[in-house]
Amino acid sequence: MSAALDTTTQIPALNAALDITLEAPSPIDVEITIYGGLDPETDELVLNARRAAEKLDKEYGIYAIVVPKTMYWGIGPTPMTPFTVPILVINGHEVASGAVLEPEEIVEKALALLGVKKEDSLPFIPAGGRNNTRQAAVATW
Repeated sequence: MSAALDTTTQIPALNAALDITLEAPSPIDVEITIYGGLDPETDELVLNARRAAEKLDKEYGIYAIVVPKTMYWGIGPTPMTPFTVPILVINGHEVASGAVLEPEEIVEKALALLGVKKEDSLPFIPAGGRNNTRQAAVATW
């Protein structure tokens, strides 16, 4: 009689693989880059640019990202002085320097660079409601 010892070891296996499907990244329509220093004006412009990016996404369906870059005097793509900071660049075009633009102004500049015109105001609706004859008269007036 032979006594054989079974020395096999079982290692518990855990199937940790998850079925992950990645969504395709959204194409970036507008890149808003802000070159600035460590000052309140740059911080305000970055905040306004983020608000403008939200507005572009919600109202126009344009995906925009904001890239703030801290620059130091004399180092960077453009000559910088305290009077030219912050610099706002949209899609590689310098839009403003030394000024803090409001979100609406940033949206207008981005739309102009993309060639998108802001939608006109809503058509005039006379007091009697919509009527084809009245609408034609208003359109030609």
